[in-house]
Amino acid sequence: MDVLIQLFSIILSFVYGIFLTCAFYGHFMVIRRLNIYWKSFLSVLFSLDSIMLYIYLIYVLNEGFIHLYFFFALVLGSFFTFFCHKNVKLLKKLLPFLKK
Repeated sequence: MDVLIQLFSIILSFVYGIFLTCAFYGHFMVIRRLNIYWKSFLSVLFSLDSIMLYIYLIYVLNEGFIHLYFFFALVLGSFFTFFCHKNVKLLKKLLPFLKK
């Protein structure tokens, strides 16, 4: 596998980490009002679907070679989204005070 395909795979993993974190936020907002059995079932189904989609994307991009640094990029994208989401919430709270 050449360097360009590895770079695309790392970028895909980072972007997929961002997408996955946003999708999990949306998923938990939707299932918040369901009972425990539906929450568990839909969470497992969502997790399996997201894992299968990631493996399929990696398979299409670089014929299924999964390296440890792809997962590091995935986690880094997830942390990036988490901290951006947290800072946007803080900025929304501070914004009314800045307008005065």
